Amino acid sequence: NGTTGNLLRPMKLAGAWSSVSAGGQHTVGIKTDGTLWAWGRNTYGQLGNGTTLPQSTPVQIGSDNNWVAVAAGFDHSLGVKADGTLWAWGRNDFGQLGDHTEINKTLPTRSGQILVNVLAKSRGKLSPATAQNVDYLAVVPFTVTPDPGYTASVSGCGGTLQGNVYKTAPISDDCTVIATFAGPRPNLAISAFTIPATAIGDQAIRISHTIMNTGNLGADASTACIYYKKLRLVSRRDSSLACKSVPALAAGQSATRRFTASFPKGLPQGSYNVYLRVDSAGVVDESDETDNKATRTIAISP
Repeated sequence: NGTTGNLLRPMKLAGAWSSVSAGGQHTVGIKTDGTLWAWGRNTYGQLGNGTTLPQSTPVQIGSDNNWVAVAAGFDHSLGVKADGTLWAWGRNDFGQLGDHTEINKTLPTRSGQILVNVLAKSRGKLSPATAQNVDYLAVVPFTVTPDPGYTASVSGCGGTLQGNVYKTAPISDDCTVIATFAGPRPNLAISAFTIPATAIGDQAIRISHTIMNTGNLGADASTACIYYKKLRLVSRRDSSLACKSVPALAAGQSATRRFTASFPKGLPQGSYNVYLRVDSAGVVDESDETDNKATRTIAISP
């Protein structure tokens, strides 16, 4: 009624109403023309008007005129449209909106659907590329597009791949469609890594490493970095010692770097792990990321 004062007698609100529901501190209603309206507290977006501001008079929610039923919970609301679809909005910390999230919604959100997740690994794509909310027993098609020279393998949601279209089985529960793409790829591997067994203080040490592309496709230029960490020191992060560029490598080609580096002055004496990490910035799309690290041990004395 435009105020926040308590009333001891009923007060007529303008319009012709077909149904009204009262929640904890908000109200939702449907007019006889099928439009949806709400008013009252709106801390969690339970009015559904895209804000969290309270309203002391009815405000229309969206422009649809096909609402047939509405219900107000304590801090959330639900509505049904003429096509039978269920919608929810407001507080959602326990998933009470039924939209597969625990995120509050300030606008009516389709509820009661099933989630089909999508995961497409590198060298190709799936379309649609994002998760889909679908109806019970829906069949969902995905277009599969490998990069030139690559082939696709798709699984999940009980589907089948026919040509470049993957169709799921009728969806009855949340599931994930996964596409992987096979073809020529580079692979950087450490074939040699040498450091001395001991070092004195901050005196320079000689380091060499050889990086080989063991894949079947050329690798772009990258970076190899060396880090160190004192043995049995759990909390300390790795510290950087040196980074060197690795040139672009054709399949089967290798590159060797020899250089000197010094540990910082005043480093406590003791044994240290020294790590070499190839493609430390992750710029090369490799077929195997497990052979990009090598470890050596060095003893540092004053």
